[in-house]
Amino acid sequence: MTTYRPEIDGLRAVAVLPVILFHAGFPWFSGGFVGVDVFFVISGYLITSIILGELKTDSFSLVQFYERRARRILPALFFVMACCIPFAWLWLIPRDFKDFGESLAAVATFSSNILFWLESGYFATEASLKPLLHTWSLAVEEQYYILFPLLLMAVWRLRRRWLVPVLCIGLLASLLLAQWGAYNKPSPAFYLLPTRGWELLMGALTAFYMARQPARHPGKLDELAGLCGLGLILAAIVGFDSTTPFPGLFALVPTLGAVLIILGATSGTITARMLGSRLPVAIGLISYSAYLWHQPLLAFGHYQSLHEPSLLMMGILCGLTLPLAYLTWRYVEQPFRDRSRFSRRQILTGSAIVASAFIVLGLGIRYADGVPQRLDPAVAEIVSLGTRYVDRFDADMCNRKRSETDLAGCILGDESNPVIAVIGDSHAYSVLHRLAEGLAQRGLGLVQYTKNGCPPAPRFASTEPLYCDQYIDAVLDDINRRDIRAVILLSRWSAYLQEEDFVNGVGGRELREDALYSTADVPFTAPLADRRAAILGAYEQGVRALLNGNRTVHLVMPVPEQGWDVPRYLGRIAMSEPPGTDLPATPLEVYQRRHADLARTFAVFQDDPAVRVVQTANVFCNTPAHPGCIASQGGTSLYYDSNHLTDQGARLLVPAILASIDADTTLPRRQITGGASAASSGPGPATAPR
Repeated sequence: MTTYRPEIDGLRAVAVLPVILFHAGFPWFSGGFVGVDVFFVISGYLITSIILGELKTDSFSLVQFYERRARRILPALFFVMACCIPFAWLWLIPRDFKDFGESLAAVATFSSNILFWLESGYFATEASLKPLLHTWSLAVEEQYYILFPLLLMAVWRLRRRWLVPVLCIGLLASLLLAQWGAYNKPSPAFYLLPTRGWELLMGALTAFYMARQPARHPGKLDELAGLCGLGLILAAIVGFDSTTPFPGLFALVPTLGAVLIILGATSGTITARMLGSRLPVAIGLISYSAYLWHQPLLAFGHYQSLHEPSLLMMGILCGLTLPLAYLTWRYVEQPFRDRSRFSRRQILTGSAIVASAFIVLGLGIRYADGVPQRLDPAVAEIVSLGTRYVDRFDADMCNRKRSETDLAGCILGDESNPVIAVIGDSHAYSVLHRLAEGLAQRGLGLVQYTKNGCPPAPRFASTEPLYCDQYIDAVLDDINRRDIRAVILLSRWSAYLQEEDFVNGVGGRELREDALYSTADVPFTAPLADRRAAILGAYEQGVRALLNGNRTVHLVMPVPEQGWDVPRYLGRIAMSEPPGTDLPATPLEVYQRRHADLARTFAVFQDDPAVRVVQTANVFCNTPAHPGCIASQGGTSLYYDSNHLTDQGARLLVPAILASIDADTTLPRRQITGGASAASSGPGPATAPR
């Protein structure tokens, strides 16, 4: 039997409170997420101590082990999950309710860490809206405890003296993988067992060390170890933030701190007296339930506030966590741990039944697409906008997808006069069909050269398999073979030139993708400034190559990004606000600052009569009715996500592009009689590739 150590419960308090305050957004706890790492060490230490004691007496049983885990983890977890369901039903829009359903099933199968890895990053704004996000750490632990006892039993029986070396090798391999992943694959590194297992193994090896130490009075070294351990944890809580590469070598700071406390903060030391005092121990006892409750409370609080909730509101929710945790500990955790009240069969059978119910319910919500029938039809229409546009986007065979290099020059507008080329990424595609309608009315047609993730810059390179350089070379060759008189260039340049999240200044944040961008002659390891200069230089070279054919080039500044998923937020607004309520506009200065480098490149061509610049900010920003760059008009979304225009948004921008085309006197226009010719109004190509 492992001797009870109250200071370990106090250490749990040190772990759980920073996690809660970090998720609440309190600035002094920017590294509060390391509390989870402390929990991993504590868990590895305690569970291994119990298993070792039972292995030594030949009394270890896998069934009994999993029974203890079920009693400890499942009743409170299932209770909190059940409490979340009615609030999710009432408040979440279908897309988010669908995600919630998936998380119910994933939590019940201890795979939520995998689900949340695939969905988003831990530090993304959208992640803060997920009520069950925090269960990723429980999934990591349970995956570990499926494998770890089996490993211990096998090595114990075969070669007992190999146990510590085997665990050391596993720890080192996992740590090295975590260090690599923190810089190269941060999201899977954060969530998955192979890069988190070393933290649990640190606790396990601590248990092996403690098991071999004879009982003794604490000395000065123990005092120093305990205080240093506490200092390391506090330093990580205050000093780390979302930019800290994690969980690589930086994670050694809080985990070594936890190990030092377990080793040194033995009875009688200063650290043990602090951590073992009444308040830390009381919080430590309810820490598991507090951890379970804090994320749903904060997530639903975030969800009901369009803007970032105030620290006062977050503080109130944090305060509510502790009484809820006490009630759950007292009336759920404690009774189910009592073997005289619930037998092993009742615990295991009941857990299986409840888990199955959550799986069925979660999958039902998922396959019902979040049950949109719950909502007013107008709200359901708003929130389904993104899905409908993405489906249309994916169905268009003329828009090349991620790794495609084929060149299908599709013609839209007036098929008999295709003298205009449109080159760009998905942002160009978003306006393409509305632009084709306007050109058709002028007797003009366009050739479509759009490819996801590829700006019109020769030699452009990405760490993702996009093959943009090959594609753009083929586009330039194809244009030279055609009678193209004007070229329109439109792309989301900020995605290729910036390597930070986009913060819109009014409460929204868009997480950047992990991909890196450069040109073929500048490595991805080069500083961002060098890669940015190379990309803009390649773009300038591409514009000049197009001008060499005696063409005009129309440079369209990027569409203002919004920083949040516009239909999703409009749907949330529509569920509680008067009809027609709009999102806050992104300040113009935010847009200008984000595109300053590109504006300087555009300015290089300001004296060239063959180059025209279309300022999208003049369309979307600082209009008479709305200061800033608008995301919606009268409750109607101008975007189908955070940055791609809907048809409504395209209809605002297209007249500015057409005005630039109208001023281009070099274009051979056909005489239009009896209305527009061959206008393309649908989502697909107007004609087969030529």
